[in-house]
Amino acid sequence: MGGNGSTLAKKSKTLDSYKGARFNEIAQIDDIKVIVVKTHNNTKIPMESFSSDVYYIVDPRTGLINHIAFYDSKGNIKHSIDLVFNKDGTLKPYREFYRKGKLRSEGTHFHKEWPVDSNGDKGRPSHNKNNISAVKGQYMTYVGKAVKYNKNKRS
Repeated sequence: MGGNGSTLAKKSKTLDSYKGARFNEIAQIDDIKVIVVKTHNNTKIPMESFSSDVYYIVDPRTGLINHIAFYDSKGNIKHSIDLVFNKDGTLKPYREFYRKGKLRSEGTHFHKEWPVDSNGDKGRPSHNKNNISAVKGQYMTYVGKAVKYNKNKRS
């Protein structure tokens, strides 16, 4: 796991302000790490991974998985899933609808791209309608495991 300066922290002993990882492993689902983000950090998903192709990411306030991130062979983020739940804890399915003449969407969704800008920084426009779709195919397996993890945490 890495990103957000973690490589620099390993290379330099002078980064005292960094003091350890911004993401901590708290569990595993099969052989995939479940990580939690420190609450003071605005970054919800690690941009790079040096040790895994997939992470389940837990919201520190709820203790439940709310993101799943996928990485390419070089460790750069390539896809992500945002999990959205109803108040009763059930997964909110993705749907598109029109409100005031504009296409909108809600529910659990897939972000197919994490573009890299000219400076090499990774990111995506927040909920760009061209980068949101329903979760399909093999990715639903990951969603199912996250839902099961969350259900066990609630009980």
